[in-house]
Amino acid sequence: MEQGLWRPEGPVVRLEGGWAGLERWVRAEEEILQAFRRPVPGTLRLAPPPGYPLTAEQRQVLALLERGSGLLTGGPGTGKSHTCAAVVAACEQARLEVLLLAPTGKAAVRLAELTGRQAHTIHARLGWDGRGFRHGPLDPLPADVVLVDEAAMADVELLRALLAALAPRTRVLLVGDADQLPPVGPGAPFQDLLRLGLPQVRLTRLQRRAQDHPVTLASYAVREGRLPPPLEQPGLHWRLDLGEEATLGAIVAEVERVWRRTGRRPQVLVPLYRGVLGIDNLNRALKERLNPAPDPAARGTLRLQGLCVSPGDPLVQTRNDYALGLANGQLMEVEHLDERGLLVRLDDGHRLRVPRRAARWLRHAYALSVHRAQGSQWPCVMLALAAGHGEFPNRELLYTALTRAQDSAWLFGDFGAYRAALERRAGLRQTWLSRLRQEG
Repeated sequence: MEQGLWRPEGPVVRLEGGWAGLERWVRAEEEILQAFRRPVPGTLRLAPPPGYPLTAEQRQVLALLERGSGLLTGGPGTGKSHTCAAVVAACEQARLEVLLLAPTGKAAVRLAELTGRQAHTIHARLGWDGRGFRHGPLDPLPADVVLVDEAAMADVELLRALLAALAPRTRVLLVGDADQLPPVGPGAPFQDLLRLGLPQVRLTRLQRRAQDHPVTLASYAVREGRLPPPLEQPGLHWRLDLGEEATLGAIVAEVERVWRRTGRRPQVLVPLYRGVLGIDNLNRALKERLNPAPDPAARGTLRLQGLCVSPGDPLVQTRNDYALGLANGQLMEVEHLDERGLLVRLDDGHRLRVPRRAARWLRHAYALSVHRAQGSQWPCVMLALAAGHGEFPNRELLYTALTRAQDSAWLFGDFGAYRAALERRAGLRQTWLSRLRQEG
């Protein structure tokens, strides 16, 4: 260390080679890199499992794990999910113990669905109690292989904690889309490890069912800096240049129409909270139309940000609550409300009672930010982008929003705002790992 800012328990800031970084995050990034570079003892042979046809690209992932830890990335429709399921089956065929993890509850549910095995959030499996993790170097996780889906969402502190809890024999496969938004927390370790050239497989070949899917093709066009023509297609719909108030009404009407027709509520995504087409105003309008409170003045009514809470309302947790085991970003639906609090069904299917005093960190989730939507997918996604959102929206945000849609996407707002967002880039975060890449 050349110099730094100190406190009694050690340095706060590291200054080195013209770079400055918070010491705890610098150390976390160094430990992540060391963990990925350490050789894994023993030999491993993985054969393609029956019932899981793999392309030549996908088979490379099995060879990657035979050599040690690595990363798997690729855009929508390239078969990451199918490859993950095949990896799990191949490991079990080789009588290896596999642990499936994801940063969010919704992503863990999706991972369990596609593999047919139990999956956990990283926080839950590491045993977070609000002060620290139960599992660590002295009590590692019992697994031969750890597979982490949606790994691009993991910040440096969470990924450092996970890698520190692996036994020397454990191989880890981080899976994600490097072109999505970086984590909400510090760093961008998944993207940095890819750029550093650590062992990896990048899937590039679109699977047959994705080759003609309008949403998938639109996602790739956006990723490459091209905006699809605003033409009505099966699965891709545009409602543009109506003015903000008229667009608000159009979104509410389409959400109601699609929900009544399909039985599945579309998820509305927006960049920001403020404005006519902000999250707060959309939640208010959607709540009033879709699930109005029967008696807002009734005794015992619970309000969040001024909105009454009713059974059937979707909610999102906005801060970690370790006592209840709720992570920031956890999605849920209200099943019952009484004087004690809420009974909710979490996005992983579990039910939980939330006392009224703990409900202050909940918000309605008819509309969500694109950042909070990472790690989740819905059959239908409706995105609103307007000039009033300013310069915050960028290409990565638009790409991330489109890739949240499994079947169909609706794009509302100003076509000029979409064009402007496409020209803006999120930019590379200046991390300690990116410094190593720049210095070669």
